[in-house]
Parts: sequence; C-alpha cells; structure tokens
Amino acid sequence: MAVSLGAGLALLLGLSASPSHALELNPQLSEATVNKVAAGSFPRTVKGVDLSHPVIELMPGRVLVCMDAQPQFVDLTGHFCAEATPRWSPETASLMADGFQLFSLDVAGLKPAYAERLKGLLNNYVLPRMKPVKLYESQNWLGRKVKSVEPMSHAVNIRFQVW
Repeated sequence: MAVSLGAGLALLLGLSASPSHALELNPQLSEATVNKVAAGSFPRTVKGVDLSHPVIELMPGRVLVCMDAQPQFVDLTGHFCAEATPRWSPETASLMADGFQLFSLDVAGLKPAYAERLKGLLNNYVLPRMKPVKLYESQNWLGRKVKSVEPMSHAVNIRFQVW
C-alpha cells in the first residue's frame, strides 16, 4: 500500500462513475501482495508482545492472521492464528482490526490441553475487551482517498474516492 503501489494501481485501473458523479477507483490487491506488505511491517511489539512472521489469509469480510509471538513478561514463545474484522478509518487513513477470535494457539513447552484452556480464556475474557488494533496507517495522500477496504477470497477490494 505504498505510494508506488498506489500510483501503479491508479495508472492500471479504470475509473467508474457513481450516481453522485464522483469517480471511484476499485482495485483489488492479491493475498500475496498483502502478505508482502505485512511482512515489511514486522517484527514489532504490540501490547507487550513481540510479533513476527505474519501470514494473512483473506476471506469474505474477515481476515485470518497467523504469526509468531513472544510475550515480554514471561519466558514463552508461541504461534497463533486469529480471525478479525478489518475496518478502514477514513478519518485517520488507517486500517483497524477488531472482533479478534483465536483460531489456534501453540505455545512451546505447554501441553495442548493447557493451550486450549488458555485460548478459551483469551477468547472469552481478554479479546472481547480489546480495543481495535491499528494494522496499517497511510502516510501519504493516497490513503486519505480510500473509502473502504473489503476482504474477499484471497484478495482485498479497495475503494478509492477520486473526487
């Protein structure tokens, strides 16, 4: 979602007129492109947990994010997959995610039965209280033109308001 990617999309894609006579761009980004952009944003620390090696699977209206995690407050390492609902915030030109549900959780040195219990605790008590997480923030003019981001099977549709 960098300027060069956006500029390339603007050159390659056609325009469509909406009923209000505003022009819109509606490009699609492949899952591979989304994963390449995500990989460039990691490793990073979120809420005291070091995260790395993200892999994203796009589904209609949802995303599945899998990555390695190492909390800073305990000596554990793990891998998790979580589903979330992505939402574009036009006011801040940011892609936010909320409604997280852990799909899988593997923790080194922890028996699978305990990992399942931990996953249940996180899904029932921690994740529902979690504020939306900023996944991406545009630092350029192109991000301010995005109207919405809609995940589909193995691609994401981005709606731009041109004028």
